[in-house]
Amino acid sequence: MKIVKTILIVIFALLLAASVGLLGYGISQGPQKSPDNEGKGMLGIPAEDLFFEENPQIDVKTIETDTQMSAAEKAATMLVKASYNMASINQFYGHARVDTEIPSADKHFFSDYYRGKNGVNMFYHSLVYTGTLVNPFQYRIDYVDQRMTKSGSCDYEDGKYKYAAEEPSGVSDIDLSLPSYTPYLIYSWFDFPLDLGGVKKAQGGTDPNRTDAVDYSLIDESTVRIEEAGENGEKYYIITFKVRVDKAQASSETVYRFADTNKIEKPEFGEITVEAEIWKDSGVFRQLNYQANAKISKSGKRGDGVITKTWKFSYNDTDCSVAKHIQGLGEKWVAALSEKNQAILRQEVAALEEKVKAAEASK
Repeated sequence: MKIVKTILIVIFALLLAASVGLLGYGISQGPQKSPDNEGKGMLGIPAEDLFFEENPQIDVKTIETDTQMSAAEKAATMLVKASYNMASINQFYGHARVDTEIPSADKHFFSDYYRGKNGVNMFYHSLVYTGTLVNPFQYRIDYVDQRMTKSGSCDYEDGKYKYAAEEPSGVSDIDLSLPSYTPYLIYSWFDFPLDLGGVKKAQGGTDPNRTDAVDYSLIDESTVRIEEAGENGEKYYIITFKVRVDKAQASSETVYRFADTNKIEKPEFGEITVEAEIWKDSGVFRQLNYQANAKISKSGKRGDGVITKTWKFSYNDTDCSVAKHIQGLGEKWVAALSEKNQAILRQEVAALEEKVKAAEASK
């Protein structure tokens, strides 16, 4: 079964599904806007110099060619290790679109998540639309040594989100550092709900005997396909498989993460299909998608639902620039930074614009 790809482009998810507690900020306060986050380099080839020296690249090619691994073990290991590589690179930008359909209840919920990383700087934006009074949006931006936040309520009209984000509501000092390898990345950054191991105990989990090894028991071995695509040396792997529903239902971590990240209750799994694309040379994600059929409850309605999640990634300098994203939110966001950080931001944006001009002139 091919994953349905319904996408309203572009990101960090980046982190978690927006909290139901993000209430109370009326969209009538300040100008209404829709996110202008469409990346220019979605699905583009990563640069060769993405990795930091202190965080070396994990070679996914050696995993794919390992004759001692089963197909299911290869698929699980490549997904987990690709998420480690995402922490090891200097920059990425991604967008996730989530669509939830409950046909029997005539319900369609959707959300969009935007995540960017540039050095220690991070950008996260989420928008969740349920068609009820609870339609939260959130910004969280870490820049140099400050964090800016904004949360409130959004609406959706004519194919666009509407919300008020004229200026940040909170600015605080923060110590930033490069992320290290952590098995939580595929779960927390990308809200991937399948428990593929990698943590001794997942949040909300109940198994005290689990290890931090990669676990491929949820993957149906007979359905795994690992293929190559691309041209002129710009290759990527396409990994597809179906999930063993009985194992997924018995996995407390999977049930917890599936319910938590999609803001639903009591999922009873029917069929789950995963499709991931990983750049062969750099070992980072090109896309990360799944489609799940399940009986679910949401907003007081229960029925057979279909949840589709589609991540697309960019490694383009402009897409990944947190400084550029802040500038794009308006002068009040820039002015909320310390004078030192405002100067750094303006220097970064000017240098980026010169780099883009030089690249265009050389074509």
